[in-house]
Amino acid sequence: MPSQVQISKIMNMDSEPDSLWQVVDNFKTWDQWNTILPDLSMQNPEYSGHYLRTEKIKVSWQRKQPGLQVAKIERKNGKPLLTGWKAAKDNRTDSLRVQWYIDIHLRWYPWEKFAGMLYEKSYGDKLEDGLKKLKQILEE
Repeated sequence: MPSQVQISKIMNMDSEPDSLWQVVDNFKTWDQWNTILPDLSMQNPEYSGHYLRTEKIKVSWQRKQPGLQVAKIERKNGKPLLTGWKAAKDNRTDSLRVQWYIDIHLRWYPWEKFAGMLYEKSYGDKLEDGLKKLKQILEE
């Protein structure tokens, strides 16, 4: 049984990398497209360039480099998640290929290992919906 699960979705978008990073990098836009953190505006968020904080979560940047950004989501009553975005030009279609993923580390507990097999269903649809919303924002 794995000690880590990665859920990932990829979508092509008619956008430039700079436009993508402006939206992803700005925590204030997350309420418009980030479906794994719903209702942020209802939670009185505190924003900084380096973190987003509410009563229940804290999100902070872990890595920023060309083509990749990774954030850590710390939930008050849950284990942290790493979520990341990769972007590269797709020369075959002249579009931007955007991958959004979540890494979940599993402890040795058997019920956690079993639950790891079900994360694709719970997070996969959210990532896909978020990418669709992000695409709509970028292509407007």
